[in-house]
Amino acid sequence: MLSASATCGGAFLVPYLVFVVTCGVPLFLLETTIGQYSQEGGVTCWRKLCPLAEGIGFGGQLILLYSCMTYIIILSWALLYLVFSFSSQLPWASCNNYWNTGRTSVMKEQRLRSIKANEATDVVVGTVFSVLGFMAHKQGIPIAEVAESGAYLYIFSHM
Repeated sequence: MLSASATCGGAFLVPYLVFVVTCGVPLFLLETTIGQYSQEGGVTCWRKLCPLAEGIGFGGQLILLYSCMTYIIILSWALLYLVFSFSSQLPWASCNNYWNTGRTSVMKEQRLRSIKANEATDVVVGTVFSVLGFMAHKQGIPIAEVAESGAYLYIFSHM
């Protein structure tokens, strides 16, 4: 049985070819045919074909603009990391850089991890007390009586 690593990505090749044959080539031929027929650009060709569909050209150009901006940003980050990777000391290897503030440290990261663990506990406890408060409100009795009745044990047993 062949695996994806044995075929060097061959599992990706089949859907890619299906997509190219069913969508890519027909759309390319459609665009070139429309461009030659109307002798216009991508924005103005729709005005000749159907004036109501004029926004399709503008929408296509806007999508192209956003796609190019995203692609350029991703490439610039990759280029930045490539340039920095040639230095002997990687900037992201430590917190001893000129742009780090006094609040940036390994101890702070450890404190944040412990706070996040405490927050998870606080969420569980807060949920239990919210349910107890709701039960007390519905029954018209103080929360202490609901807690003493053992209703919270049922909640904990199902968490």
